[in-house]
Amino acid sequence: MGLISRDLSHIEESIDPKNYYQLNELKSLSHLEEFYDLAVIATPPDSHLYYLEKVVKQSQRVIIEKPLSINSLEAMKILELKKAFAAQFVVGYQHYFNPIFNKVIEEARSVPNINEIEIDFLEPLDAMNPFRDMRSHHLSSRRGGGALLALSHEIDFLLTLKPGLIGHLTVAESNEDLNLQVLDTCLVSNADWENSGVNVCLRLSIASGANIRAGKISNSKTEISWDIQKREVSRKSRFENKSWRFPYHPDDLIKTLVLNFMEGRISENEMNQNLQRAAYIAELSNL
Repeated sequence: MGLISRDLSHIEESIDPKNYYQLNELKSLSHLEEFYDLAVIATPPDSHLYYLEKVVKQSQRVIIEKPLSINSLEAMKILELKKAFAAQFVVGYQHYFNPIFNKVIEEARSVPNINEIEIDFLEPLDAMNPFRDMRSHHLSSRRGGGALLALSHEIDFLLTLKPGLIGHLTVAESNEDLNLQVLDTCLVSNADWENSGVNVCLRLSIASGANIRAGKISNSKTEISWDIQKREVSRKSRFENKSWRFPYHPDDLIKTLVLNFMEGRISENEMNQNLQRAAYIAELSNL
């Protein structure tokens, strides 16, 4: 594969990424001799456990690209590896470095008794990587986990916002795009919302159609809404109407994740919570 452009619009077939980034390529993982500061596992999610087992002894830190795995059994084995080895693990959900989500969480702290959470993440598969035919991508098959895992950033954000929802979410999956051999749409909700006091409606879809990434949380007096595409957060109530804009490039989020991880600015508690949320998301894919 050639060099992918920063805006994902095209690929320069004549440029070798290894040469461009001055990378050393390992032809085999069978006999790793060096000990690395960081390993990043960014393979299709059904192979995350396989590659983690290859590198966990040879790296001080490991970033596992989201989702953690495509089933709860492999997720549990990954958690067992975390306990068995000294390496630090983090799953690459980058939203906690996104200034928009950080602002939503900040504003939510001042809104008591949030009783409605609505989130939409609708991103057609063919719009994700315009430089390639996505019909051969792992996301177009079961090994990619369908819409639930492909767009699980929003589930992780929901669980960051409301950790008490872990163990209480239900998933209804469907197939709206007959051209995709995968469950491309799902609705995540809170089955016992009357007892928890929070009604959750999280819609995820990689089917052809709208391209939306937005949401809102509210109680009877205040609504906080956000739009990732517009880079905007708003707060509305009877007495105020505020909005904030946060220009950033998505690549900045992974860069911040790597720097914070490498420089020890992610606590052990945060890493453990990150892994537990990721394992629960993998469990949701089995429901």
